[in-house]
Amino acid sequence: MPQSLQQEDTMSTERVGETVVALDSIVKEFGDVTAVDDVSAAVRDGEFFSIVGPSGCGKTTTLRMVAGFEQPTSGHIYLKDEDVSRVPAYERDIGMVFQGYALFPHKTVGENVAFGLKMQNVPKEKREERVAEILSLVNLPGTEDRNPGELSGGQQQRVALARALVVEPSVLLLDEPLSNLDRKLREEMRFELKRIQDELGITTIYVTHDQKEAMSMSDRILVLNGGQTEQIGEPYDIYHNPINQFVADFIGDINAIPGTVSSKTDEEYVIDLADSHPPIRLPHSTARRDLSVETAVNVNVRPEDSTLDADPDDGISLDGEIKAINFLGKSANVLVDVEGREFLVEASGRTTGGRYQIGDSVAVSWEKHASILLEAQGE
Repeated sequence: MPQSLQQEDTMSTERVGETVVALDSIVKEFGDVTAVDDVSAAVRDGEFFSIVGPSGCGKTTTLRMVAGFEQPTSGHIYLKDEDVSRVPAYERDIGMVFQGYALFPHKTVGENVAFGLKMQNVPKEKREERVAEILSLVNLPGTEDRNPGELSGGQQQRVALARALVVEPSVLLLDEPLSNLDRKLREEMRFELKRIQDELGITTIYVTHDQKEAMSMSDRILVLNGGQTEQIGEPYDIYHNPINQFVADFIGDINAIPGTVSSKTDEEYVIDLADSHPPIRLPHSTARRDLSVETAVNVNVRPEDSTLDADPDDGISLDGEIKAINFLGKSANVLVDVEGREFLVEASGRTTGGRYQIGDSVAVSWEKHASILLEAQGE
């Protein structure tokens, strides 16, 4: 495996170790369309690694190449230092759970789960023992004789997970496995998946369009856009230190105020904001990279880092008018018009309810250090 992948980046989670899956400059073309374009990543032993991005970004194609259902046009895929780029799927030590479950409707739960073991010629007694163990792990004990059609969507998903795990693969691949479930069940299954993955310590690659799933479950996340890597990092770093405006916009909600770097010192940038706002000063620590004078930028702030009618000691405050209030119980999303630009504030539901009305004049404020200063990207 290339040394460059072994040195890809660092992470604080101590329970993961050496690289198990490595993608080395993989490219996948379908005719004139490049679905995956020069993607490299190293997934470590015991890691829960998620791939996210907008529709058509190449995340499922990437997963299918790891599984062996697609072959890369160029580049290499390594599994435990072995180049498996041209190895067929059935010869890879990998388990996969599909979005649509893909259970055999004419087989019982036990027969579905035991299918891979039967293909490996595991003796019947051993198969039954192993199936019982894995069904207990996924909280479906005693369901061996039931038909998949008798189970709920969440239970069927657990059967599909059990079928992938029963053969004890080195790597588990999950392709949007929760997308067919309702919100409450999806949240419950997040905890179940993470519990099982933690208990087994299995290296897992998870594809999802749901950013909250990725943020809550992952050790690290790969953000794809147009088939290319935008950022790889831990959830906290990607959320609070996005590498560019695309990642900032894609991961969670964010307010982006356009401006230009008018001057800089050794400690701070002076930003001329658009419209009639006065210039603001931001410390260098708020920028992802060094910025030159006259660079077009966005001053970004997360809704939860913003407040209404506050006066921060070392902050920024802009005047606006409330356009909408969405009460959510413990919190309220307040949409403020700031000189023709929408600004979203996540406020306390208790203090916001009854205090503010649509049309009220307010000031939106935030601490300077909560700003994320990024170079503006062209359309």
